Amino acid sequence: MNQAHFELENIKIRLETLKDKISDVVQAHQWLIEDVYTCTADELIASKEESESYLLAYEESRIQHNHTEQLLISYLNDFDAIIKNVEQLDAKNTLSDESLATESDNA
Repeated sequence: MNQAHFELENIKIRLETLKDKISDVVQAHQWLIEDVYTCTADELIASKEESESYLLAYEESRIQHNHTEQLLISYLNDFDAIIKNVEQLDAKNTLSDESLATESDNA
């Protein structure tokens, strides 16, 4: 049972780490939105300076969106690995429970 507890604690830590990573991605995305999209469409059209600033920020925005996509794909892969670990742990526990039940039936 000690091994199962250790494995569950490890899974919990991995999930908390992933949650923190996703939170970081969200925060970085929010910062980009606050920095790039500072005006409404009417203001953008009305101000040449704002239009130029937006156009210059477009490339940065595109790079950031690609980076976010790659991070989220990586995090989805991490979630898949964690789910497999949970399934393996569940299978071990099921086999262990069946083994204990068989031993008590034989006694």
